[in-house]
Amino acid sequence: MKCSTCGSDNPENAQFCAGCGAALGATTSRRIRRAIKVWLVGGLMGLVTGLSFILVHDALTTDLMFDLWEFAVALVTPALIAALVAIATRTRIVTLLAVAYLTLLIPVLGASFGASGSEPLWQFAALGLVGGLVWSTPFALWQLARRR
Repeated sequence: MKCSTCGSDNPENAQFCAGCGAALGATTSRRIRRAIKVWLVGGLMGLVTGLSFILVHDALTTDLMFDLWEFAVALVTPALIAALVAIATRTRIVTLLAVAYLTLLIPVLGASFGASGSEPLWQFAALGLVGGLVWSTPFALWQLARRR
């Protein structure tokens, strides 16, 4: 096993580096925890994106026409929520913005354009959650593969 701090070769079952004394398993477990955090926060972001889109849509559409300005407001809302979630969870906002807008594109917008208008709120929450988990998976895998 190579030490991530100094690059020395160590036996596979070693807990500490023979060259510098750094803990060998700590960096791997830290990367796994970061990856799980990115994945779970991405799922939360997807859930909130699905809910915010449909709630803003329902709040603004009083005449049963989804006008362009209403769509623009519905598009800005995930960015504001991504900023709040990034601050609350100390996650990179770029990652959350990507997850939010990819989730909004697929599956939330797809379901809302094909919807009859009588779908329950939980359906959009579930679609957002699944979309957020799917779209945050590449970012979580990047956290696992990345070495500092």
